[in-house]
Amino acid sequence: MEQILSRLTIITKDKAQVTMESLYQDLERRIVASPPGLCTIDLTRSFIKMCLAQSCGKCVPCRVGLRQLARLFDDVLDGNATQETLDVIRLTAEGIYYSADCAIGYEAAKLVLKCIDGCEDDFKSHIERGFCSCNSSQPVSCVKSCPAGVDIPGYIALVHEKRYADAVRLIRRDNPLPTTCAYICEHPCENRCKRTLIDAPVNIRGLKKMAVDNAGNVPVPECGEATGKKVAIIGGGPGGLSAGYYLALMGHKVTIFEQRKQLGGMLRYGIPNYRLPRKKLDDEIASILSTGIEVRKNVSVGVDVTIEELHKEYDAMYISIGAHADKKMGIEGEDAKEGVTSAVEMLRVIGDDEMPDYTGKKVVVIGGGNVAMDVARSSVRLGAEKVSIVYRRRKADMTALEEEVEGAEAEGCDILELMSPVRIEKDEHDRAVGLWVQPQMISKIRGGRPAPKTAQKAEVLIPCDLIVVAIGQGIETRYFEEHGVTVKRGTIESEYAPLSGNNTAGDMNFTVNGGTLTAKHGPAIYMPGQVNLSITDGVLNGGISLRMGQVSISGGTINAATDGLDSPAEYYHYSGNAWLPDALYVFGGTYTSENTTYGNSLHLNITGGTFNCANGQGSAVAIYDLGKVEQVMELTISAEAKLGTNSTARNAYDKLSLSDIGVTSPEPGFGAHSGQVSTTITGGLFSSDPSAYVPDTHHVEDSGNGSYPFAVKEGAKSDATFIVTAETNATVSNTIKDEYKTKIEEVKDKANVEGMPAAIRDDKKAAIAKAAGVTDADISDTSKTIVAEIKVNVSVTKADLTAGTMTFEASPVATVKVDGTEQTKTVPVTNDMLNGNAITVKLPLPTGFNPEQIKHISSDGSVEYFLKTAKRGAKLFTVDSDNCAVFTITKFSTFELSGTVTYVEPSYYSGSSSDPTYSVTVDKTENGSVTVSPKSASKGSTVTITVKPDSGYVLETLTVTDKNGNELTLKDKGDGKYTFTMPAGKVEVKATFMEDNSVLNFFYDVPNDAYFYEAVKWAVKNGITTGVGNDLFAPEQPCTRAQIVTFLWRAAGSPEPKGAASGMSDVVSGSYYEKAVAWAIENGITTGTTATTFSPDATCTRGQIATFLYRYMK
Repeated sequence: MEQILSRLTIITKDKAQVTMESLYQDLERRIVASPPGLCTIDLTRSFIKMCLAQSCGKCVPCRVGLRQLARLFDDVLDGNATQETLDVIRLTAEGIYYSADCAIGYEAAKLVLKCIDGCEDDFKSHIERGFCSCNSSQPVSCVKSCPAGVDIPGYIALVHEKRYADAVRLIRRDNPLPTTCAYICEHPCENRCKRTLIDAPVNIRGLKKMAVDNAGNVPVPECGEATGKKVAIIGGGPGGLSAGYYLALMGHKVTIFEQRKQLGGMLRYGIPNYRLPRKKLDDEIASILSTGIEVRKNVSVGVDVTIEELHKEYDAMYISIGAHADKKMGIEGEDAKEGVTSAVEMLRVIGDDEMPDYTGKKVVVIGGGNVAMDVARSSVRLGAEKVSIVYRRRKADMTALEEEVEGAEAEGCDILELMSPVRIEKDEHDRAVGLWVQPQMISKIRGGRPAPKTAQKAEVLIPCDLIVVAIGQGIETRYFEEHGVTVKRGTIESEYAPLSGNNTAGDMNFTVNGGTLTAKHGPAIYMPGQVNLSITDGVLNGGISLRMGQVSISGGTINAATDGLDSPAEYYHYSGNAWLPDALYVFGGTYTSENTTYGNSLHLNITGGTFNCANGQGSAVAIYDLGKVEQVMELTISAEAKLGTNSTARNAYDKLSLSDIGVTSPEPGFGAHSGQVSTTITGGLFSSDPSAYVPDTHHVEDSGNGSYPFAVKEGAKSDATFIVTAETNATVSNTIKDEYKTKIEEVKDKANVEGMPAAIRDDKKAAIAKAAGVTDADISDTSKTIVAEIKVNVSVTKADLTAGTMTFEASPVATVKVDGTEQTKTVPVTNDMLNGNAITVKLPLPTGFNPEQIKHISSDGSVEYFLKTAKRGAKLFTVDSDNCAVFTITKFSTFELSGTVTYVEPSYYSGSSSDPTYSVTVDKTENGSVTVSPKSASKGSTVTITVKPDSGYVLETLTVTDKNGNELTLKDKGDGKYTFTMPAGKVEVKATFMEDNSVLNFFYDVPNDAYFYEAVKWAVKNGITTGVGNDLFAPEQPCTRAQIVTFLWRAAGSPEPKGAASGMSDVVSGSYYEKAVAWAIENGITTGTTATTFSPDATCTRGQIATFLYRYMK
């Protein structure tokens, strides 16, 4: 006993451990409260050092590697790093990631790699400029997080002083609906509240509610002087009311056209009264209307008034129609005449005070958002006997606010998580009587939460009287589309800049990291004032116009306006119109404020993205009209920025590239122009030498008002006489078998390529000369004659004449001569240098080789077929008198000749016979096979993928990416078949397979590192056990005699016993173990605990188990 007691200890936390856990909590709160605008490099270094402090030191990658990473980050922040330092950081992190023993090391390395990939411009800013590219003036966290940008610290201070009316006035400066937001705002401002550093965020919404509840009636500000302009607003919801409020304060005459009986939109027809009291909403709307806004209710645009009539009567129109259309699930039975409704329909009726009676009904709500909670809780208030909320994910993954979910549960609503609707059960009267659901289980993390997948459980019927679908809303735009309003994918496009601002007194902060901004006229983003703008992704149709500030562009696509105004001054009140065809237009000049003239400074850092100027005009990046000497324009283009034209008139580059970048002389009358421009180009993709736009020796032009560091040159224009010639050179690879090579050598000199001189783009000729080493002086000298001699090298790289296959590769190379003197460099002629004119190719055919098909694979992945016999979608080739295959192309690359036709004629065809096809490649897979049909297809065609996992494996992931790395949408056709629509370019298919342990995933108590994991896995796969229920296996529980005998019986294949378990009075008829016991008795495995009892519920001892196994195996 003393020995046993000596081994018993009670472990308690010492003071240091308690202190550390407290520090961890402090650190967690500090991370949560981190404000935007921090230096990513500095933060990552801090994380690395924290991870180093956590390291046990047992493995070298963690102990040494993390310390080295910290030192390298110190070098970056101290200004002692180079580009090589960044390469060393990446290599070091990769080494740690692949070799560290535990997550402390490899997760830290993963964090570093993520930082390098996502914050490369920040690294380069530290390396090249010595300071961070992030915004040095950090915004207030709560204000930055507020969608309306309300001055939150300001009104909190006023509430503290009990100046409630002033607090409401301050809120209204940015948000005309303070009462509404006080009741229903989702308060994102609290997410990064600095009070979290101490304990928890300030109850900001509660303080706002305190202000509005105690302020009384706060009059709106006086409206400005009447402008004489009239604005029609379609839609009286929160968007329309807000626009009307601010337009009225500006002095415009505003009329709101509302389709329904009352104003408020989704505030009235989507938010129940218990969350937003109707009296409060009506009072707030009355305050907005007190600005003099006219309202026309029960007016449907398109029925009671037309778009054309509004255009004639009003100077401008603002469309704010909201999302009042419901979304369908697309399941069987959803069209039932009774018992199925949408959340939109239900809440709309309630909004008009027409309360339905749900007394005694069983209601099922489908969805997991706030609207679903609103519908469920409203159903309770309408007398429903039982309310069930069906959600296909976990409750923790619901998008509804936590307090809304808790409120629904507190009011008696049942939440049925991981249940996916399958179909609706209907009776003979076409009424819904139940909802069939399929149990789900969680799988891969997607979008920050686990995605559901079908569980291996039977469908469940939920009886009900009413099903309410709350899975989202849509926008009804059909009428607007029919009457000239541009709508794309449910989004109404703006006539003018959808993102604009003019604030010369202070900063404006904007981030675009996705979505689409489109302006029919002029730029999508118009910022004539000081701006901090970051663009990382998204599409901007209409271009960008900027004047000053800090601008970082690392991704996205910026397309210049293609439908500009005749006079931009009609909208922008600015005399220039140069930006219309430019993707990014930087305009300088001066502005005057209180008799003081200012210059402008702009730091523009372009490290990514695609810039397309319009119709072959304008510039990808253009700098116009520089201001006074105080103006500094700093432009950096690096990394993978793609700048160029999207014009078909200029033959549409194969790769996007720089069209024009430069500074133009201003028109007279724009003021003094002596600004300083610093340009650095260290990367990017260009269509011609950038020195044509930014020469090493800056061109200086004296305009009388100062000098320009450089001026634009019309890129690639040559004043010299330019001549292009061409010839063909044929070779045969030494890797080809001698017997085939001899035959090919006999005919190879017949190879010929005709039409090359006419196929070279005019704007590329000077670029070819420049790349060969010709000077700018020679290119611009009218007395010079420049000759580009193009040699097309045609090489036979593969051949198997017995099998009837040959592969040719063609690669043009230019040699340039100036007045007969040959330059030292040769220049490869790439496909982007070709203008699309036809090029005739003659490929020699050895004796006895008669191909039926030529497959042409271009460098961009596009595929086209040439056949002897006509088929839809393919071109023809002929065999001339020299026994050469003859056909025409517009691009170069590889030609595969075959005696067998593999081309598959499309089942339907709507294009011309020249439609290009593109290759579909399948990445190497393990534990399964993936095939595609067809292997090459034209744009818009349907491609089928067939997936076949090996035995014991299932498909884990399947992705299809286009040539730009974008993931395509897949449709699951069942039985291992998936389809996608082919884009205009090559695609790659990737699949991964995993072990088929989906059933085992139900067992939450069987970790994959447990000693019994493989055994349980085997038992599940072989149908020996399905667990004890509730997704549990109960590995620590003892087994009963009935369970052990059943395991053995199932392991034997569940053979049918010859008779019943006769004589065993305690073996229940119909029980799960009845047949197992009868089989065991018949085979001498057991004789029971007595002559008449088996004791099925008694614990099976180790001795009994060993005896059962011995008798079974004997």
